[in-house]
Amino acid sequence: MSERKHPGEPDARFHVRYRPTSPPFYSEPGSLEEWLTERYLLWASKGKKVFRGDIHHRKWELQQAEAVNFNLSMIPFLPPELFSDSPHLLYAKSLRAFIWPLQFIP
Repeated sequence: MSERKHPGEPDARFHVRYRPTSPPFYSEPGSLEEWLTERYLLWASKGKKVFRGDIHHRKWELQQAEAVNFNLSMIPFLPPELFSDSPHLLYAKSLRAFIWPLQFIP
């Protein structure tokens, strides 16, 4: 669950419960699943500064998943019909990742 509360603005909330629905698989080269999961950089910001960090991990073992309970009110300015389809969900067990020290990007 994720919540955002700012004085004078409506609360924003994202809550989902999900479960895996397929046997484990590895993403295919060039697939959406590979693009979504095989990231080897992370980006962070503090104030107006941006930082970059290299990451190393094995390939994610994925499973298709389905939402059991889905509640999204973080983007009320978008029309509800954009969310009429089921979300594209993937499940993965934990995976050890190695993260190098963050570097400031001028």
